[in-house]
Amino acid sequence: MALDDKDFAWEDLNAFFRRRGEAGKFYCAACLVERLSQRRVGAFPRVALQAAVADAFERPGSLRVKLGGPCAACRKRRRCIGVSRPGPSAPP
Repeated sequence: MALDDKDFAWEDLNAFFRRRGEAGKFYCAACLVERLSQRRVGAFPRVALQAAVADAFERPGSLRVKLGGPCAACRKRRRCIGVSRPGPSAPP
């Protein structure tokens, strides 16, 4: 099965949340697409980023969906996705 732009955008999305500065932050879909498109300008078509983010909300895998926000970027109370900050018992 061939990989398409959405698959690569999904990998980019996961890499984004593995960054130390994103630990504990949750973003609404619109802000997440905007951050990903600014991070790697032209790397993926915007439609591929939107599809990857929509897919992440439906099947978050290791990511976590919060139903009531607030978004770390726009501060609005929306459905947000992100990675929880590791607790004290979590390995470094």
